[in-house]
Amino acid sequence: MMLRGLRWAILLVVLAGAVALLALEDVATAPISNDEGGAVHIVGVLPIANPNIKLGSVDPVIILEDQAGFVDRNFEFTLPEESQVLARYTSDFYAPEPVTYELALPIVPQGSYRDVDYDNIPETGVQIFQVAFWDNRFGDLYLDDRDAYGWSGAYSSAKTNDDPRQIGEIIGGKFIVYAPDATQGFPFGFGADAKLFTADDPIVLLPAGYTIVDMNSDPFTFDRSRRPTIDLIEPEDNIPDDFSQLSYPEAFDALVEKARNEYAFTELKGINWDELHAAFRPLFEEAERTNDADAYQAALYRFSLQLRDGHVLVPPTDSVNQQRIGGIGGGIGLAVRELTDGRVLVNFVLENGPADQVGIEYGAEILAVNGKSIQDAIAETNAVNVPYSSLQLERLDKVRFVLRFPQNSTVDITYRNPGGSEASTTLTTTDERNSLSFSRQFVYGTGAESLQNPVDFVFLPTADGGNYGYLEVNDFFGNEGLIIANWEYFLSLANQAEVPGIIIDLRYNRGGFSSIGFRMTGYLHNEEFDVFYNEEYNKIIDDFFHDPRFPARIIPEPDETKRYQGEVVVLVGPACASACEVFAYALSQRDRSTIMGQYGTAALGGGWFDTYMPEDIVFPLPTSRKIDLNGNIIIEDTGIQPTVVVPVTEDNMASTDDVILQAAIEYLNQATQ
Repeated sequence: MMLRGLRWAILLVVLAGAVALLALEDVATAPISNDEGGAVHIVGVLPIANPNIKLGSVDPVIILEDQAGFVDRNFEFTLPEESQVLARYTSDFYAPEPVTYELALPIVPQGSYRDVDYDNIPETGVQIFQVAFWDNRFGDLYLDDRDAYGWSGAYSSAKTNDDPRQIGEIIGGKFIVYAPDATQGFPFGFGADAKLFTADDPIVLLPAGYTIVDMNSDPFTFDRSRRPTIDLIEPEDNIPDDFSQLSYPEAFDALVEKARNEYAFTELKGINWDELHAAFRPLFEEAERTNDADAYQAALYRFSLQLRDGHVLVPPTDSVNQQRIGGIGGGIGLAVRELTDGRVLVNFVLENGPADQVGIEYGAEILAVNGKSIQDAIAETNAVNVPYSSLQLERLDKVRFVLRFPQNSTVDITYRNPGGSEASTTLTTTDERNSLSFSRQFVYGTGAESLQNPVDFVFLPTADGGNYGYLEVNDFFGNEGLIIANWEYFLSLANQAEVPGIIIDLRYNRGGFSSIGFRMTGYLHNEEFDVFYNEEYNKIIDDFFHDPRFPARIIPEPDETKRYQGEVVVLVGPACASACEVFAYALSQRDRSTIMGQYGTAALGGGWFDTYMPEDIVFPLPTSRKIDLNGNIIIEDTGIQPTVVVPVTEDNMASTDDVILQAAIEYLNQATQ
């Protein structure tokens, strides 16, 4: 029986070989251009018009990228380490010019074989690659599944479909295909379904070795040059719009049309683009007629304020800026603070200033300004540091400027000194900036934060002889490797000392690249979890779109010994903006940390890159937004609010101690008992 079974097995193999030979006879050989025996060395250009790509790159690499993930339509495909052949940059990656590269092909690549001729006969198949740009952010010798998985859809030699309903489908560009022998089939077109690597693909036989397949033609062309040129493709949606060569009115028209379709928060902020266009276009027409660049810039600045979006920062002209500064140039020697209970108290008195000379004291309650209640006066104050996404931040600025006026102005003040009765006085403003400088610390920080390292830490002694870790994360624009190295070192010390709690201070973090914060969050969790979706405008469907298969996800640090398991307190404030808020949001998930502060964050939740306008002005229009897993817009307008609010009281309103940090320490004292 065993012998008979063996004979049947041999017969089946022979028959299968015969069928294969018959099948091969019916398949044409691919027509070859430039037949020099196959590629050995590739050169090309990586065009990068979007400045954020270079700014945010940590360890940019160009690799030979295995396309087995695309053949299988497996978005979780991990690129085999042995298949990743690195290219060499032949220009400075960070220079303004396009990047050039060269890549030496291995004699036999170590990618994944896939049989793609769909003849129902098992064959070795071919290895399929594209040249692709990635960022080796995690610092290993090769890209791992934290850096890259699936296949590249941007800055690569193959072109993917921009239609989100066909996400990841390759529709053009070039592949590098390796055939181990001359009996392997490969498509020479997309077939009736317009998709590659499906059963209706027309097939040709490839010669052994490397062949460059150009999918931009119909049928495909097959190149066997020894030194082919393969340029990478920057997606059109990643290239900033450039209206700089248009006239002032034409550029404004183009900007409004773009914003009408692509601005991420039109509904959230209730913006009527038709009304704005009608109201502002005459200003641009007049600036064009008079060839007045200042008038044009002033119009664009005032238009930008209508969006009430803190990301949209168009510089004012000198004349507009002088107007703004002139309106707050005079003070009466007082700064005030609005307490949590609603009272507005004096927390700074300039010695020998106008208010001091008439006897207004520290702690006095301001009741009215120029005949209006203090609350009405605050509401009607012009907040200078516009635009604001956060009403809370705008309110803080209004409080800051409620007692600022032009110089030599007359101001009527009604107040009540501590323990005294209501009184009124008339003061004349002077050119004093002390009160203005003092009030700044509660909104934007002291200014010293701009001189700090991206990450600083100390260990604070506790009453029982232990320590808490205290870490300031000051921005996400800095070197990611440096930030992560300091973060890892901080946590390693915390783990060694068995510190029961850490405090992460984000109060003066101005933002940057949110990927850094996401990576840091992974050191505080033991399981993967989804956080939000990034939703952006898509021109093909003329709507905003997010793919539910690809949420932003926290991935734990693989080395468990580097993770921190203790209590976490996060300090926030109005100067925590943009990527800082994304970090705070991620930290707030899964009840992993406690958010503390007196106020929420800046509420900047949009994603943007530059739109170029005339006169070298950049208009940063947010065209993407973050939505939670239920589809609700997050961060924009609302910010990240403290779960434990530190109240502003009469006792702590001008304390020289860090009352928020002290509150965090007290919280940890209770939480770690």
